[in-house]
Amino acid sequence: KYVCQLKGFDLLPGDIDLYDEFLVSQLLHKTALQKGDTDFEQVWNVFEKQLICKVLEPIEKDYDFIILDCAPGYNLITRSALLASNFYLIPAKPEPLSLIGIQLLERRIHKLKETHKTDAAEVELEMLGIAFSLSGNNILTGRYYGQVMKRLNEDFSEAKLYKTRIPSDVNVSKAIDSFSPVVLTNPGTAGSKAFAMLAQETLQKLSVLTRTDQTLQKKMSLAALD
Repeated sequence: KYVCQLKGFDLLPGDIDLYDEFLVSQLLHKTALQKGDTDFEQVWNVFEKQLICKVLEPIEKDYDFIILDCAPGYNLITRSALLASNFYLIPAKPEPLSLIGIQLLERRIHKLKETHKTDAAEVELEMLGIAFSLSGNNILTGRYYGQVMKRLNEDFSEAKLYKTRIPSDVNVSKAIDSFSPVVLTNPGTAGSKAFAMLAQETLQKLSVLTRTDQTLQKKMSLAALD
C-alpha cells in the first residue's frame, strides 16, 4: 500500500529506540570481545559507516531519491545516515542560535569525514544547502535576520543558501492530523507552494551538482499549484 495513495512514494518510519547509543555500544562491545577484537573504536567506526548503508543496499537502485530525515541531534543514526548519503540539507531558522548550530554541525561533519577517510577513498558527502523556515511574519525585518544572513553569506557561497523560504502556515500542522503531506491535503496554501518550490530548487541544485539530465527537474511541476 502506497503512503498517502501516492504511487512511487514509500515511507519507512523510525523509532525512538533506534537512538539509544548505550544499548548499541553494549552490544558492539560484547561482540568485539567474543571475536577477540580489542580495538573497540575501530569496531564502532565500521558499524557506524555500514549501519544505514547495509539497510539501503538492497533497495537503493529502486528509487530516484532516498531522503533520510534525521532527528536534531548528532547521534549514531544521524552520523551513519550522513556516511550513507551523497548530500545533506540543513533546515534552519534565520536566528543567531541556528547560526551557531550550523557552524557546530559543519565542524562535526568535517571531523566525521576525516575519521572515515581511507587511503583509497575519501567520504563523498557535500552540503546541498541550508533551507530556512520562518517562525513569524516579521522575521524578515527582525533585528537579527540581516546579521545572520550576512554571516551565512560570508561562511558559505550564495549557492548553498536556498532562496525559497518556508513560511509559518497553520495548514502544515493541520496536515499532520490527516497523515498526509500538506501539498496533497491543501495544495493552494502558502506552505504547500513553498514546499513545492523548495523541492523544485532542490532538483535544480542536484542537477548542477551531479550534472544529471534536466528531465529530473520535470518530475515535479508547480503547474498544479498555480
